[in-house]
Amino acid sequence: QSEEQVKSMSQLGYTDVGGLLLGRTFLQDLMKINIYGKSAKFDKSVLLLHGDKDATVPIMASKKYLEIYEKRSVLHIVKNGDHTFNTKACENEVLGYSIKFLEDELKN
Repeated sequence: QSEEQVKSMSQLGYTDVGGLLLGRTFLQDLMKINIYGKSAKFDKSVLLLHGDKDATVPIMASKKYLEIYEKRSVLHIVKNGDHTFNTKACENEVLGYSIKFLEDELKN
């Protein structure tokens, strides 16, 4: 969190994360969740799409999921992609990979 977000949390009881207001209790609850442990129980195929310019989630998070899901997963890194794939080129790339992944899954 940025210094401004911490200050907001202290003064207001919430912080603004990209227009999403997150309260103290939510963030405290979030810190208690073992997200990788919960995710490991998922037994289907997984497509991981990650922008190489993502300032919100580090690429190591997607690589950790790749380790967890092993052969059931594939990671595609979107060049110049931010967290929301906020360009037409990135959106097209994400849609293309998603459609191909889903088509392949439906064939199996």
